[in-house]
Amino acid sequence: MRNLFLLLFIFSATISFAQAPSSATTTSLPTKTVIGYFNYDSVLVLIPEYKEAADSAKIYKEALDKQQLVMENELDKKKTRV
Repeated sequence: MRNLFLLLFIFSATISFAQAPSSATTTSLPTKTVIGYFNYDSVLVLIPEYKEAADSAKIYKEALDKQQLVMENELDKKKTRV
């Protein structure tokens, strides 16, 4: 629960800084504002449950990819027989 609160705090702080209005005292022409890239995966990996879930999802995807290759090979064999 503490990790979830920390994650929500980081997310809300990032959004609030990104949407902060510029100073009203500037008289120069508006310039292009660049907002940096924030990688949430680097923060989420700190939570052990997320890392375990991500690892198991990766293993599951690899197993599905292998199964798909086997099925495609079988389909190709059946196509060549006909």
